[in-house]
Amino acid sequence: MTFTRNILYISLSLFVASTLCAQVVQVDGVKNRVLRNGWLQSNISLSTNTNSDAKAINPNFVENVSVTLYLGFKNEKIKGGFDFYSASVIILALEKGDKNVVSFYIPNKIMEMNRYSAPTYYFVDVSLGRKSQNYNQNAFSRNFSSKESINTFINKAKAGSVQNMGRLVPSYLAPVSFQAANEESTPIYYRSESVE
Repeated sequence: MTFTRNILYISLSLFVASTLCAQVVQVDGVKNRVLRNGWLQSNISLSTNTNSDAKAINPNFVENVSVTLYLGFKNEKIKGGFDFYSASVIILALEKGDKNVVSFYIPNKIMEMNRYSAPTYYFVDVSLGRKSQNYNQNAFSRNFSSKESINTFINKAKAGSVQNMGRLVPSYLAPVSFQAANEESTPIYYRSESVE
């Protein structure tokens, strides 16, 4: 069983690696952990390469980078056995060589209420403008068996996360103490809430 899973994972990794040639912003890693105060923290590490778009103002910069996180938690108390969460941010601009961390959080009360620890599945979608980039093996959890299983998860997460809207929040909507923790590596976000 473990051997078969490893072969499937290696095959999926090779397929994904073969599609990476035009990657401008790539996912270097995802870390999901429950903090001491019970909040779930999902940190997505990103790195930025040369912008190959001929219409770019400057090839050393990329604008309007959308990062969407999809999470799936096993939950036998609901229909389908999984609970889904998703949230997105838009980064105003990244510079070539940038190493940034995008963080999302689920509040402790939600985690406690559902008796969650780490998510069973996760996937990170990075888009430039409205076009999703090819993803690498760092953008998804290791328990997917194929590209089709990732696509199935994304579709289920898009539909299922509607009932949990607002429960997975970007760092700028989390308590101030969380924002200070990654301040140096946090990108500048486009924020759509009104300012008075």
